[in-house]
Amino acid sequence: MNKIAVDYLIEKEGEYILLFSYGSSAFKSLLADAPEDELKNINGKPVRIIILVAEEAEEKVRLMFRDWKNVEIKSQKFLVLK
Repeated sequence: MNKIAVDYLIEKEGEYILLFSYGSSAFKSLLADAPEDELKNINGKPVRIIILVAEEAEEKVRLMFRDWKNVEIKSQKFLVLK
């Protein structure tokens, strides 16, 4: 298995939750180094991937991961401070 960075790792009730923020270096690592079939389980525990994304980029990210079964996309509004 390739090594990848994650923004946040949670071990909960017999599963791993990998949390990524769209655009982070960990997210880029997910795209570049982590084929879906390698992220179905870690150490025998199922893996769930959650990607946090701004509403504006939600559709783009959904298309990127449309074939991944264990990915959830969570969109939210972000304030832009000027």
